[in-house]
Amino acid sequence: MNEIEIINYIRNVFKSSKLNDDVAYLPNKTALKVDMLVGSTDAPPGITFFQIGKKAVASTISDFGVKGVRPVYGLFSYAFPKNLSDKDIKDLINGTKYAAKKYGFKLVGGDVNESDDLIVDCLLLGTYKRQVSRGGAKDGDVIYATGEFGLTKAGLDHLLLHQHLDDRIRALALKQVYNVEPPYSFAVQAIESGYVNSSMDSSDGLAYTLNEMASQSNRSFIIEELPVSKTVYRMLDHSKRNVYDDVMFGGEEYQMVLTAGHDSAPLVEKLAKKNMVTMHKIGHVVNGKPYAFFRDNDQNLKIIPKLGWINLGFHTV
Repeated sequence: MNEIEIINYIRNVFKSSKLNDDVAYLPNKTALKVDMLVGSTDAPPGITFFQIGKKAVASTISDFGVKGVRPVYGLFSYAFPKNLSDKDIKDLINGTKYAAKKYGFKLVGGDVNESDDLIVDCLLLGTYKRQVSRGGAKDGDVIYATGEFGLTKAGLDHLLLHQHLDDRIRALALKQVYNVEPPYSFAVQAIESGYVNSSMDSSDGLAYTLNEMASQSNRSFIIEELPVSKTVYRMLDHSKRNVYDDVMFGGEEYQMVLTAGHDSAPLVEKLAKKNMVTMHKIGHVVNGKPYAFFRDNDQNLKIIPKLGWINLGFHTV
C-alpha cells in the first residue's frame, strides 16, 4: 500500500469524511496539523541538520498557511539514531527553534526517543478566521500558483539520480531543495481577505495538487501556463530537462495553489505583490469532468495525470 491507499483505508476504518484536507479545522476557530519528517525520505544528500530542523516545521506551516491558520502552540517529537553526534542533534533542534520563532508559536511539549532513522514530528495548534477547503473552486475562478516550479525536481534528480545540471541552474535548484520557504504570510492574508475560494499546499507535486482540487471541487481545471519564469524555463531547457515534467511531476515545493473569482483575482495579485511573492496565473475553472487538463501549443486539451511525490511508492514520470 502506498501513502494515498493507506490514508483512504484510515478514512474507511475511522468512518471519517473530514480526513481529506491540509489541516483539521476544530470548533472555536482552532485548527490542528501534524507532519512527520523522516531522514531517509525527506532529507536529501547535502542538507544540513539545521536545515532539516527548519524543514520539519516549514512543511507543517505550509499547510497552515494555505488554510489561513496562524500557529499558537507546538509539540515536537524527535527520534535520533545512535550514530548522530551531539553537534548534529543540537543543530537540528536549533533549526526547529529558529522556525518556531520565525512563525511565531510557542513550544509547549513533545517527546524524545531513539530510532534507526531520524524522525521529527511537528504538531501545531493555531487559530483561523475563515475556512477554505481544497474543494471550493467555482466556475470561472482564476487558478494561481505561487513560486517557481521545476527547480525542486531538477535539484532532487541531480542529488538522487546524479542527473547533470548546468552550474547556474544547479545553484538555484539546490537552494530551493535545501531551504524550504513557504509563502506563509501571503497565504494567511489571502485566505483571511475572503478573496480565495479554494487552496492547497503543493508539496505532493503540482499535477497531484491540481487534480485533487479539481476532484474535490467537482470541476475541470484548465491549465494554460506553467508556473515558471522565462529565465528558469530557459535554464532548465538548456540543461536538456523536460520542463513540463519538472514543473508538473515534482513535489517538495511547499507553494500555494489557489483559485479566486474573476473580480477578486486582481486583489489577490495585488496582495502577492505587497508581500513580494511571485505568483503565476496558470488557468481557470470550468464546469466539467473533475480532472486537471493542460492546453498545449496546438490548443488541444490533454489530461494531466495525477502523479507526484507519494510515500511508499514514488509516483512520477
